[in-house]
Amino acid sequence: MAFAAHGATVTFTDKPEVMAHLEANVQANLGDDAAAMFLPFCFGTEPHAAGLQPPYNFVVATDVVYMGSQVAPLIDSLLALSDARTTIIVAMERRVEEVWNAFQRAFKAAFKVKRINVERIRSHLIEETDDDTAADSLGLFIAHRRNRTPPTRTEAEQQAAVNAARVEPPGSGAPGAEPLGTWD
Repeated sequence: MAFAAHGATVTFTDKPEVMAHLEANVQANLGDDAAAMFLPFCFGTEPHAAGLQPPYNFVVATDVVYMGSQVAPLIDSLLALSDARTTIIVAMERRVEEVWNAFQRAFKAAFKVKRINVERIRSHLIEETDDDTAADSLGLFIAHRRNRTPPTRTEAEQQAAVNAARVEPPGSGAPGAEPLGTWD
């Protein structure tokens, strides 16, 4: 929303079942004047089929991974939405250690990643939450595509990952909820 608030044309995406809520939230925060488009998009699916037109200058993903099965489809989508000039910004909370670690491994395999030092934002979080440990569970990453191609998965593996990511409701990732997949 910050990009849209500063005049950028922004395409907001999420799962189809939450699009109405997303649109209402953006309108409540930015009003009708924001240059915004809203397109349903599930990680791991073909961006063009959803009406997206990559590559983008910036891809911003926030609070996006709750379960291990979401990691590979997210990485696939970030790759599909970007090129070597794209800046990718990911902000997420560390909820489940195994998922956090799987995301970082997969993200670093496909992208050159820089993690922003949380000490730089700690004082702002303390002001907003009165919790001096809130920054410790926050991951803020800036990335660009690597020159090399990451490992590919079979079509069956890709479809299984897409199907698993579609049925997981946000926030349902309790520790041990399901086994983590691998991404080598």
